[in-house]
Amino acid sequence: MIEGSAAASSEAKPYAFVAAKKALTEHLDRRQISAEIIDGIWPGHYQISFNLPTTERVSIVILASGQPDSLRTCITSIENKTSYQNYEIIVVENQSIDTELRKYLSSRSHRVVSSQEPFNSSRLINLGAKHASGAYLLLLHDDTEVISADWIRSMLGFCRQKEVGVVGAKLLYRNDLIQHAGVILGIKGVAGRPLRRFPRNTWQGSGAACDARNYSAVSAACMMIRKCVFEEVSGFDEQYSATYNDIDFCLRVREERYRIVWTPWAELYHDDSSSLGRNRNSYEVACLKRRWGGILTNDPYYNPNLTLRHEDLGYRV
Repeated sequence: MIEGSAAASSEAKPYAFVAAKKALTEHLDRRQISAEIIDGIWPGHYQISFNLPTTERVSIVILASGQPDSLRTCITSIENKTSYQNYEIIVVENQSIDTELRKYLSSRSHRVVSSQEPFNSSRLINLGAKHASGAYLLLLHDDTEVISADWIRSMLGFCRQKEVGVVGAKLLYRNDLIQHAGVILGIKGVAGRPLRRFPRNTWQGSGAACDARNYSAVSAACMMIRKCVFEEVSGFDEQYSATYNDIDFCLRVREERYRIVWTPWAELYHDDSSSLGRNRNSYEVACLKRRWGGILTNDPYYNPNLTLRHEDLGYRV
Protein backbone atom coordinates (compact mmCIF):
# COMPACT_ATOMS: atom_id res chain seq x y z
CA MET A 1 0.00 0.00 0.00
CA ILE A 2 1.70 3.20 -1.17
CA GLU A 3 1.00 6.62 0.28
CA GLY A 4 -2.28 8.03 -1.02
CA SER A 5 -3.55 4.61 -2.11
CA ALA A 6 -7.22 3.70 -1.72
CA ALA A 7 -5.96 0.36 -0.39
CA ALA A 8 -4.68 2.20 2.68
CA SER A 9 -7.68 4.48 3.19
CA SER A 10 -11.12 4.62 1.62
CA GLU A 11 -10.93 8.42 1.86
CA ALA A 12 -7.77 8.67 -0.22
CA LYS A 13 -9.65 9.11 -3.51
CA PRO A 14 -13.12 10.53 -2.77
CA TYR A 15 -13.71 11.14 -6.48
CA ALA A 16 -13.98 7.34 -6.87
CA PHE A 17 -17.16 7.37 -4.78
CA VAL A 18 -18.65 10.09 -6.99
CA ALA A 19 -17.79 8.08 -10.09
CA ALA A 20 -19.32 4.94 -8.56
CA LYS A 21 -22.64 6.71 -7.87
CA LYS A 22 -22.62 8.07 -11.42
CA ALA A 23 -22.02 4.59 -12.87
CA LEU A 24 -24.83 3.07 -10.80
CA THR A 25 -27.20 5.89 -11.76
CA GLU A 26 -26.42 5.37 -15.45
CA HIS A 27 -27.02 1.63 -15.02
CA LEU A 28 -30.51 2.30 -13.60
CA ASP A 29 -31.20 4.72 -16.47
CA ARG A 30 -30.20 2.12 -19.08
CA ARG A 31 -32.53 -0.42 -17.45
CA GLN A 32 -35.28 2.19 -17.17
CA ILE A 33 -35.58 1.69 -13.41
CA SER A 34 -36.88 4.80 -11.70
CA ALA A 35 -34.70 5.14 -8.62
CA GLU A 36 -32.02 7.23 -6.97
CA ILE A 37 -28.61 6.08 -5.76
CA ILE A 38 -27.82 7.39 -2.30
CA ASP A 39 -24.87 6.84 0.03
CA GLY A 40 -24.98 3.75 2.20
CA ILE A 41 -23.72 3.33 5.75
CA TRP A 42 -20.15 2.61 4.68
CA PRO A 43 -18.02 4.59 2.17
CA GLY A 44 -18.25 2.98 -1.25
CA HIS A 45 -21.53 1.24 -0.41
CA TYR A 46 -24.81 2.48 -1.85
CA GLN A 47 -28.54 2.25 -1.42
CA ILE A 48 -31.26 2.26 -4.08
CA SER A 49 -34.24 4.48 -3.29
CA PHE A 50 -37.01 3.36 -5.65
CA ASN A 51 -39.63 5.70 -7.10
CA LEU A 52 -42.76 3.55 -7.13
CA PRO A 53 -46.29 3.97 -8.40
CA THR A 54 -48.97 3.57 -5.73
CA THR A 55 -51.25 1.52 -7.96
CA GLU A 56 -49.72 -1.88 -7.20
CA ARG A 57 -51.39 -3.65 -4.30
CA VAL A 58 -49.44 -5.71 -1.80
CA SER A 59 -51.24 -8.50 0.07
CA ILE A 60 -49.64 -8.99 3.49
CA VAL A 61 -50.31 -12.60 4.51
CA ILE A 62 -49.63 -12.97 8.23
CA LEU A 63 -49.17 -16.47 9.62
CA ALA A 64 -50.69 -16.52 13.12
CA SER A 65 -49.05 -18.67 15.78
CA GLY A 66 -51.65 -18.32 18.52
CA GLN A 67 -50.01 -15.47 20.41
CA PRO A 68 -52.54 -12.62 20.34
CA ASP A 69 -50.21 -9.99 21.79
CA SER A 70 -47.59 -10.68 19.12
CA LEU A 71 -50.13 -10.51 16.33
CA ARG A 72 -51.56 -7.24 17.63
CA THR A 73 -48.07 -5.73 17.91
CA CYS A 74 -47.22 -6.88 14.38
CA ILE A 75 -50.36 -5.38 12.83
CA THR A 76 -50.10 -2.13 14.80
CA SER A 77 -46.52 -1.65 13.62
CA ILE A 78 -47.62 -2.14 10.00
CA GLU A 79 -50.44 0.38 10.37
CA ASN A 80 -48.36 3.01 12.18
CA LYS A 81 -45.00 2.81 10.41
CA THR A 82 -45.58 1.78 6.79
CA SER A 83 -45.12 4.55 4.21
CA TYR A 84 -46.53 2.49 1.30
CA GLN A 85 -50.28 2.47 1.83
CA ASN A 86 -51.67 0.29 -0.95
CA TYR A 87 -51.82 -2.96 0.99
CA GLU A 88 -54.28 -5.39 2.53
CA ILE A 89 -53.79 -7.62 5.56
CA ILE A 90 -54.87 -11.27 5.59
CA VAL A 91 -54.35 -13.26 8.77
CA VAL A 92 -54.25 -17.04 8.30
CA GLU A 93 -54.74 -19.11 11.41
CA ASN A 94 -55.26 -22.61 12.67
CA GLN A 95 -57.88 -22.36 15.41
CA SER A 96 -55.61 -19.97 17.31
CA ILE A 97 -57.44 -16.61 17.35
CA ASP A 98 -59.88 -15.84 20.15
CA THR A 99 -63.10 -13.84 19.86
CA GLU A 100 -61.61 -10.61 21.18
CA LEU A 101 -58.80 -10.63 18.64
CA ARG A 102 -61.22 -11.40 15.80
CA LYS A 103 -63.23 -8.32 16.76
CA TYR A 104 -60.04 -6.26 16.80
CA LEU A 105 -59.09 -7.42 13.30
CA SER A 106 -62.62 -6.93 11.97
CA SER A 107 -62.71 -3.36 13.32
CA ARG A 108 -59.73 -2.56 11.11
CA SER A 109 -61.11 -4.28 8.01
CA HIS A 110 -58.44 -6.97 8.10
CA ARG A 111 -59.48 -10.43 6.95
CA VAL A 112 -59.08 -13.67 8.85
CA VAL A 113 -58.81 -16.96 6.95
CA SER A 114 -59.16 -20.06 9.12
CA SER A 115 -58.21 -23.69 8.70
CA GLN A 116 -59.58 -26.54 10.79
CA GLU A 117 -56.86 -28.96 9.72
CA PRO A 118 -53.78 -29.86 11.80
CA PHE A 119 -51.12 -27.14 11.81
CA ASN A 120 -49.09 -26.94 8.61
CA SER A 121 -47.43 -23.59 7.93
CA SER A 122 -47.05 -24.26 4.19
CA ARG A 123 -50.72 -25.11 3.86
CA LEU A 124 -51.71 -21.95 5.73
CA ILE A 125 -49.49 -19.80 3.49
CA ASN A 126 -51.03 -21.36 0.38
CA LEU A 127 -54.51 -20.77 1.80
CA GLY A 128 -53.76 -17.12 2.50
CA ALA A 129 -52.36 -16.63 -1.00
CA LYS A 130 -55.61 -17.88 -2.53
CA HIS A 131 -57.50 -15.09 -0.76
CA ALA A 132 -55.03 -12.35 -1.75
CA SER A 133 -56.16 -9.71 -4.23
CA GLY A 134 -52.77 -8.05 -4.72
CA ALA A 135 -50.24 -8.71 -7.47
CA TYR A 136 -47.59 -9.10 -4.75
CA LEU A 137 -47.61 -11.38 -1.71
CA LEU A 138 -45.76 -10.31 1.42
CA LEU A 139 -45.48 -13.31 3.74
CA LEU A 140 -45.02 -12.39 7.38
CA HIS A 141 -44.80 -14.18 10.71
CA ASP A 142 -46.82 -12.66 13.51
CA ASP A 143 -43.79 -12.35 15.80
CA THR A 144 -42.32 -9.58 13.65
CA GLU A 145 -42.49 -5.83 14.18
CA VAL A 146 -41.79 -3.20 11.52
CA ILE A 147 -38.83 -0.89 12.11
CA SER A 148 -38.25 0.96 8.83
CA ALA A 149 -41.09 2.96 7.28
CA ASP A 150 -39.96 2.12 3.73
CA TRP A 151 -39.78 -1.65 4.28
CA ILE A 152 -42.47 -2.41 1.67
CA ARG A 153 -41.11 0.15 -0.80
CA SER A 154 -37.63 -1.35 -0.62
CA MET A 155 -38.87 -4.90 -1.14
CA LEU A 156 -41.35 -3.93 -3.84
CA GLY A 157 -38.73 -1.99 -5.78
CA PHE A 158 -36.73 -5.19 -6.26
CA CYS A 159 -39.74 -7.49 -6.60
CA ARG A 160 -41.05 -5.48 -9.58
CA GLN A 161 -37.96 -6.44 -11.60
CA LYS A 162 -38.93 -9.23 -14.00
CA GLU A 163 -35.84 -11.34 -13.24
CA VAL A 164 -36.42 -11.27 -9.47
CA GLY A 165 -38.68 -13.91 -7.94
CA VAL A 166 -38.35 -13.45 -4.16
CA VAL A 167 -37.17 -10.62 -1.89
CA GLY A 168 -36.18 -11.04 1.76
CA ALA A 169 -35.73 -8.55 4.60
CA LYS A 170 -33.26 -7.79 7.38
CA LEU A 171 -34.54 -9.27 10.63
CA LEU A 172 -33.16 -8.31 14.01
CA TYR A 173 -33.35 -9.57 17.56
CA ARG A 174 -34.65 -7.06 20.11
CA ASN A 175 -31.08 -6.22 21.13
CA ASP A 176 -30.39 -5.06 17.53
CA LEU A 177 -28.24 -8.05 16.68
CA ILE A 178 -28.81 -9.71 13.30
CA GLN A 179 -31.27 -12.59 13.21
CA HIS A 180 -31.56 -12.93 9.42
CA ALA A 181 -29.44 -11.41 6.65
CA GLY A 182 -30.13 -14.08 4.04
CA VAL A 183 -29.57 -17.85 3.98
CA ILE A 184 -26.41 -19.66 2.93
CA LEU A 185 -26.72 -23.30 1.90
CA GLY A 186 -24.41 -25.90 3.40
CA ILE A 187 -23.60 -24.11 6.65
CA LYS A 188 -23.79 -26.60 9.52
CA GLY A 189 -24.82 -29.34 7.10
CA VAL A 190 -28.05 -27.86 5.74
CA ALA A 191 -28.31 -24.06 5.77
CA GLY A 192 -27.29 -21.19 8.00
CA ARG A 193 -27.85 -17.49 8.51
CA PRO A 194 -24.75 -15.39 7.82
CA LEU A 195 -23.69 -12.89 10.50
CA ARG A 196 -26.34 -14.09 12.94
CA ARG A 197 -25.90 -12.36 16.30
CA PHE A 198 -23.50 -9.80 14.86
CA PRO A 199 -24.30 -6.08 15.35
CA ARG A 200 -26.98 -4.60 13.11
CA ASN A 201 -24.55 -2.73 10.83
CA THR A 202 -21.43 -4.82 11.36
CA TRP A 203 -18.47 -4.43 9.00
CA GLN A 204 -17.81 -8.19 9.24
CA GLY A 205 -17.82 -9.72 5.77
CA SER A 206 -16.83 -6.37 4.21
CA GLY A 207 -20.14 -4.78 5.14
CA ALA A 208 -22.34 -7.53 3.68
CA ALA A 209 -25.04 -6.85 6.27
CA CYS A 210 -25.59 -3.40 4.75
CA ASP A 211 -25.69 -4.27 1.03
CA ALA A 212 -28.49 -5.64 -1.14
CA ARG A 213 -27.37 -8.89 -2.73
CA ASN A 214 -28.43 -12.23 -4.19
CA TYR A 215 -28.82 -15.35 -2.08
CA SER A 216 -30.02 -18.86 -2.79
CA ALA A 217 -32.78 -18.42 -0.18
CA VAL A 218 -34.30 -16.02 2.33
CA SER A 219 -36.58 -16.45 5.33
CA ALA A 220 -40.37 -16.61 4.97
CA ALA A 221 -40.65 -14.71 8.26
CA CYS A 222 -40.68 -11.71 5.90
CA MET A 223 -40.68 -12.52 2.20
CA MET A 224 -42.19 -10.80 -0.86
CA ILE A 225 -43.12 -12.66 -4.06
CA ARG A 226 -44.97 -11.71 -7.20
CA LYS A 227 -48.22 -13.66 -7.03
CA CYS A 228 -47.74 -14.93 -10.58
CA VAL A 229 -44.36 -16.44 -9.59
CA PHE A 230 -45.92 -18.01 -6.48
CA GLU A 231 -48.54 -19.66 -8.67
CA GLU A 232 -45.97 -20.65 -11.30
CA VAL A 233 -44.17 -22.88 -8.77
CA SER A 234 -47.47 -24.05 -7.15
CA GLY A 235 -46.80 -22.25 -3.87
CA PHE A 236 -45.18 -23.84 -0.83
CA ASP A 237 -44.64 -27.60 -0.70
CA GLU A 238 -46.95 -28.86 2.05
CA GLN A 239 -44.72 -31.82 2.95
CA TYR A 240 -42.71 -29.19 4.84
CA SER A 241 -45.19 -28.53 7.61
CA ALA A 242 -43.04 -26.33 9.84
CA THR A 243 -39.40 -25.94 8.75
CA TYR A 244 -37.28 -25.45 5.62
CA ASN A 245 -40.36 -24.72 3.48
CA ASP A 246 -38.92 -21.29 2.63
CA ILE A 247 -35.60 -22.77 1.48
CA ASP A 248 -37.34 -25.36 -0.69
CA PHE A 249 -39.63 -22.65 -2.10
CA CYS A 250 -36.73 -20.34 -2.96
CA LEU A 251 -34.81 -23.13 -4.66
CA ARG A 252 -37.84 -24.03 -6.77
CA VAL A 253 -38.19 -20.36 -7.74
CA ARG A 254 -34.52 -20.36 -8.73
CA GLU A 255 -35.13 -23.45 -10.86
CA GLU A 256 -37.42 -21.26 -12.95
CA ARG A 257 -34.47 -18.89 -13.48
CA TYR A 258 -35.59 -16.14 -11.12
CA ARG A 259 -33.19 -14.53 -8.67
CA ILE A 260 -33.56 -14.23 -4.91
CA VAL A 261 -32.73 -10.80 -3.47
CA TRP A 262 -32.09 -9.76 0.12
CA THR A 263 -32.37 -6.10 1.07
CA PRO A 264 -30.99 -4.53 4.27
CA TRP A 265 -33.31 -1.52 3.86
CA ALA A 266 -36.41 -3.42 4.94
CA GLU A 267 -35.86 -3.88 8.67
CA LEU A 268 -38.06 -5.66 11.20
CA TYR A 269 -37.66 -7.16 14.63
CA HIS A 270 -38.27 -10.90 14.69
CA ASP A 271 -38.69 -12.57 18.04
CA ASP A 272 -38.50 -16.06 16.49
CA SER A 273 -40.14 -17.32 19.68
CA SER A 274 -43.35 -18.85 18.35
CA SER A 275 -44.09 -22.35 17.10
CA LEU A 276 -42.96 -21.07 13.71
CA GLY A 277 -39.35 -20.88 14.87
CA ARG A 278 -36.89 -23.12 13.07
CA ASN A 279 -36.10 -26.26 15.02
CA ARG A 280 -34.56 -29.05 12.99
CA ASN A 281 -37.11 -31.62 11.90
CA SER A 282 -35.38 -34.84 10.83
CA TYR A 283 -38.05 -35.73 8.26
CA GLU A 284 -37.97 -32.30 6.64
CA VAL A 285 -34.18 -32.21 6.67
CA ALA A 286 -34.21 -35.57 4.87
CA CYS A 287 -36.71 -34.23 2.31
CA LEU A 288 -34.54 -31.18 1.68
CA LYS A 289 -31.35 -33.22 1.28
CA ARG A 290 -33.03 -35.75 -0.97
CA ARG A 291 -34.26 -33.09 -3.36
CA TRP A 292 -31.48 -30.50 -3.13
CA GLY A 293 -28.46 -32.48 -1.93
CA GLY A 294 -26.12 -31.25 -4.67
CA ILE A 295 -26.73 -27.54 -4.25
CA LEU A 296 -26.76 -27.78 -0.45
CA THR A 297 -23.03 -28.47 -0.60
CA ASN A 298 -22.25 -25.93 -3.32
CA ASP A 299 -24.12 -22.66 -2.86
CA PRO A 300 -23.46 -20.58 -6.01
CA TYR A 301 -23.79 -17.36 -3.99
CA TYR A 302 -21.15 -18.28 -1.41
CA ASN A 303 -17.39 -18.22 -1.80
CA PRO A 304 -16.03 -21.80 -1.44
CA ASN A 305 -13.06 -20.40 0.49
CA LEU A 306 -15.35 -19.37 3.36
CA THR A 307 -16.40 -21.55 6.28
CA LEU A 308 -19.39 -23.90 6.38
CA ARG A 309 -18.90 -24.56 10.10
CA HIS A 310 -19.78 -21.10 11.36
CA GLU A 311 -21.99 -18.16 10.36
CA ASP A 312 -19.33 -15.45 10.61
CA LEU A 313 -18.27 -15.44 6.91
CA GLY A 314 -14.78 -16.36 8.06
CA TYR A 315 -12.19 -18.30 6.08
CA ARG A 316 -12.48 -22.05 5.67
CA VAL A 317 -9.63 -23.72 7.56
